[in-house]
Amino acid sequence: VYKRQVWVLILAGAIVVRTLGLKPELDLEPEEPVLVKGARILQILYAAHLEGRGVTDAEIEDEVSLGSGEKEHLMRVLLDLRVLRHADESWFLGRSLKSLTLWDLYQKMPEGLDLQSLGQVQEMDHVVEPLKSLVQFGSNQMAISLDTVFAGVE
Repeated sequence: VYKRQVWVLILAGAIVVRTLGLKPELDLEPEEPVLVKGARILQILYAAHLEGRGVTDAEIEDEVSLGSGEKEHLMRVLLDLRVLRHADESWFLGRSLKSLTLWDLYQKMPEGLDLQSLGQVQEMDHVVEPLKSLVQFGSNQMAISLDTVFAGVE
C-alpha cells in the first residue's frame, strides 16, 4: 500500500514540475499567421547571419510569440526548405534567401492567412502587403458559386 502511495506522490511531483516548466500560452489578440511568424524567424536569422553569428532558441522565443507546437512546426518547415541548419546550440541560415520566395513559404504554411489577421500584423509590411494582395486576389477569383462552376459539367 505504501509503495503505491509513494509512486503516486512521485508521479504527482513530476507532473507539477513539468507544469511549472511550461511556458504559458499568450492569448494575444489577434494571432499572427504562421507564415508571418516564419518570416519573423527568417528575419532574425538573416540579421544574425549578417553579423556572422547564429541564433539561440531563447532569442527566437523572445522575438516571436509562438504557441505550443508552432515552434516545432516552423522549424520543421524551415529545415525541409533547407533554409535552416542547427549547430552548436544555435540556428543558422542554411542557404541564401535569394532562392526562397514568399510563395515558397505560403505553399508550406498557408494556414491562418486572412485579411483580418494580416491587418493586425505590425512591423512586417514588406511581408504582409504581398500576402494581402494574394488573399484579396484569391478570394475574388474563388468567390464563385459551385452552381456556376458545375453548370456546364455533365
